[in-house]
Amino acid sequence: MNQQKGRMTFISLLITIILVYGGFAAFKYLRSYFAKKDLNKEVHDTLGVVRGGGFTGDKAEEVINGILRKGGFTPIEVSVQMAEGTITYHYKFELTTDYLFFKNRETVDVSEQMDTYGAF
Repeated sequence: MNQQKGRMTFISLLITIILVYGGFAAFKYLRSYFAKKDLNKEVHDTLGVVRGGGFTGDKAEEVINGILRKGGFTPIEVSVQMAEGTITYHYKFELTTDYLFFKNRETVDVSEQMDTYGAF
């Protein structure tokens, strides 16, 4: 070890590259995780704002599709069922994460229910 005097060996270079790539992959993974959470929250909040009198299932589907496209996601399926006092919405979208050496495609399926007001 005394003979190296600050020089980098091949193994230390390899370990450094692996650590840097691991940090990059962790950053991309966390970014996609938080993007899914933010999207779910944005859909729920937006539907909470636009619901009310004159609100229809078609309008809810348009709102969800607009949010998905604005976020850069590919919508696969969007459906909204409205019953007295509740809105049940379901949507699927495709999320692609680029990890530099490979891409991870994931289909995210969300189904939630919220209370509403107004006559249906």
